[in-house]
Amino acid sequence: MGAPEAFTQTTDVGHWIAGVHVRGTGDRAQPVWNPTTGEAARQVLLATAEDVAVAVAAAKAAQPAWGDMPPIRRARVLNNFLALMNEHRDTLAAMITAEHGKVFTDAQGEVSRGIDIVEFACGVPQLLKGDYTDQVSTGIDNWTLRQPLGVVAGITPFNFPCMVPCWMFPLALACGNAFILKPSERDPSPSLFMAELLKQAGLPDGVFSVVQGDKVAVDALLTHPDVKALSFVGSTPIAHYIYETGAHHGKRVQALGGAKNHMVVMPDADLDQAVDALIGSAYGSAGERCMAISVAVLVGDVADRIVPLLAARARALKVKDGMELDAEMGPIVTREARDRIEKYIGIGVEEGATLVVDGRGFKVPGPDGKPLAGFFTGGTLFDHVTPAMRIYREEIFGPVLACVRVPDFAAALQLVNDHEYGNGVACFTSDGGLAREFARRVQVGMVGINVPIPVPMAWHGFGGWKKQPVRRHACLRRRGRALLHQAEERDATLALRHAQGRRIRDADGEMSTVPPPLEFLAQVRCEVGALVNLGAGPYGERRCVPLLGGSVSGPGLNGEILPGGADWQILRADGVLDIQAHYIVRTIDGALIEIDSRGLRHGPPAVMQRLARGEAVAPGDYFFRTLMRFQTGHADWLHLNATMALARGERQAQHVVLDVFRIG
Repeated sequence: MGAPEAFTQTTDVGHWIAGVHVRGTGDRAQPVWNPTTGEAARQVLLATAEDVAVAVAAAKAAQPAWGDMPPIRRARVLNNFLALMNEHRDTLAAMITAEHGKVFTDAQGEVSRGIDIVEFACGVPQLLKGDYTDQVSTGIDNWTLRQPLGVVAGITPFNFPCMVPCWMFPLALACGNAFILKPSERDPSPSLFMAELLKQAGLPDGVFSVVQGDKVAVDALLTHPDVKALSFVGSTPIAHYIYETGAHHGKRVQALGGAKNHMVVMPDADLDQAVDALIGSAYGSAGERCMAISVAVLVGDVADRIVPLLAARARALKVKDGMELDAEMGPIVTREARDRIEKYIGIGVEEGATLVVDGRGFKVPGPDGKPLAGFFTGGTLFDHVTPAMRIYREEIFGPVLACVRVPDFAAALQLVNDHEYGNGVACFTSDGGLAREFARRVQVGMVGINVPIPVPMAWHGFGGWKKQPVRRHACLRRRGRALLHQAEERDATLALRHAQGRRIRDADGEMSTVPPPLEFLAQVRCEVGALVNLGAGPYGERRCVPLLGGSVSGPGLNGEILPGGADWQILRADGVLDIQAHYIVRTIDGALIEIDSRGLRHGPPAVMQRLARGEAVAPGDYFFRTLMRFQTGHADWLHLNATMALARGERQAQHVVLDVFRIG
């Protein structure tokens, strides 16, 4: 293979709206740096809120026709895009190397992973099939439809300017949505190039837009009422901000934050294999990836054997211009990022870790023999790191590997499970039984056995546990793609009454899912008044259960439910209860908190059948789950496990007890 052609464009980077390049209405811009030379290669124009509004309007206008297009025809457009991505993969890789700094071969790998997801999205007709059940009740069938949300958006990081956007937009487009991408302003060119390829592939104008920008553009997307859902990948503090702001404005939000990944090396591991894995996963892409291994957990006597091998390899790393094909590590993306990484190295020394290899002040010779002015640092290796040190606890996001020594497997497993991050982990061992035990017991989302970076393929899942995913739409914690394309689909459950020839559906047209509860907030207990029959409604019998007041107890939420300030309405239709609730709570400091819920939920089948027949049920044997939302200046979605204690022989609750948890 000959030397690749470098990306050298110097024109301003603008936006892509309604199928054309536009400069936007603002006058703000910032440099796009070449990390290898340390020079500003071009500038990116930063979008205003008005620019975002124009992109959203174009997307909203284009989406209905795109969403109505048969899935097979949408898939054909994506197939055309797939062919163009394969044809121009080296062009994209050169753009990534020029603006991010990762070596060209690594950039090629990134583009290939993005192409994998495009290829997966081409099979969307199969994925969009719904479910159908005949005769769920007398004269009633049930089926599931998958429908696009409308206009959705993605905010993506600098470290994978091709792959991470491809986690989002191909599936969103395939499912009939219009998509607005806000890429990192540090490496904005790949996003525009992919927009051009989508147009060549036959995507209608307006269905895909790119707005370059900073917080102004982000906030405009988060608050725009026509953006229905948003995905984000980036740092944990920003992930929290994205989720809280988006949820406050009623959007579906998925936000993936930072990470701190461990690799456990057992004494029986193949040392050559383990060393290769640690060098590649710790220093590849200069450590600027959320799946990088930044902690080596060395068990027993393996530490004394492996640290010298790691040190020799770290010192021999070929750190150079990423366009040189023998380069193993390129520069850091910006000067500020390089300085922050080297500051952490100093902190590690101050805290008492053994600095085995110091990458600070690394110089790379240029073509003229003089050092390049780029943002280079070398690979750094620490030994005798302890869990109390900041270089162990905090995400450095650079080529720094910390070695922690532990006496045995149990200590290694405990160390990993005690860390606040749980994105990826690896264990290197020759013992199959130990490997299985590790995979079952470790509290991390993605697990590799003798595989250092266990990133799943497109048709499997991606997503960490603990602090890494701030919020995600999934019923169960799992090792899998936590609906990275959550913005593209909606489930609506409908039933058909054969006798009357009409359709009924749940009150809000969709079934919601919630993540697992993590933090107990409060317990709500409500005493129930007499059942009031409100007569027949559009969904069946309407009943109201007024609450006579009650209490709320929990951290910071102690208070009383005001009499008359709460009510339950039960809508019955063939054994299905639609439960709505509204509370006004006075806290101990006198503040008023409003809580409301709305959601269709099912009880245990046996109980539901008895209720449908009008039979008595035993106390406490009907349970339901619902969603509630505290209106206190910002939105926190809560998961409530609620128990309706039913008196024997009666079809109404005597009291309601709700355990309230904060998600995440």
